[in-house]
Amino acid sequence: MPVLAVFSAGTPVSGASADWNEKTIRDNLQLVAEWQAKHPKRRSPLHWTYGAFYSGLAQYGLSVPEGPGLPLLRKAGEEQEWNILNRHYHADDHAVGHAWMEMAMEDGNPSAASKIRAVLDKVMNRPSSASLQFLTPGCQDRWSWSDALFMSPPVFVKLAAYTGDRRYLEFMDREYKLTCDYLFDREEGLFFRDSR
Repeated sequence: MPVLAVFSAGTPVSGASADWNEKTIRDNLQLVAEWQAKHPKRRSPLHWTYGAFYSGLAQYGLSVPEGPGLPLLRKAGEEQEWNILNRHYHADDHAVGHAWMEMAMEDGNPSAASKIRAVLDKVMNRPSSASLQFLTPGCQDRWSWSDALFMSPPVFVKLAAYTGDRRYLEFMDREYKLTCDYLFDREEGLFFRDSR
């Protein structure tokens, strides 16, 4: 559920200041989006940290279409030619796919989806059989650390929605369950970061 929907009823959430109304939230979202876009980090714009930012920017833009979110995201995608980094099996390098897929669906722009789709097709058609035990050879070709569950699975889900191809969901579901079974501590109700 978008953040704005939670606050849209016009009354503050219990314990929240009355100053936090929908206009205040929208204004602050705009300030954050514009500030972050003007203050890039010294990393590739395709790094997972940007993927997380772009994902938030997409959700902001879809919630507030008149705001700067979607134009900023389109500009970033076009400047990067909708690419991803080159570790095709590494979930961190799939993170920008969250936003690229949103733009493919929102704008009907197949270019935004084509490169991430080609990479995930390769992953799906030639799945890694590496161990999930962290620091073993090839372990990061699988979702062997909990952060990976944010980075890659949602992109598979978005590809399934975009293409209508259930194989993306089936692959994601199988790999997601393996990671959860491996890293989730049922007694504590928490995930280990990885096998260490």
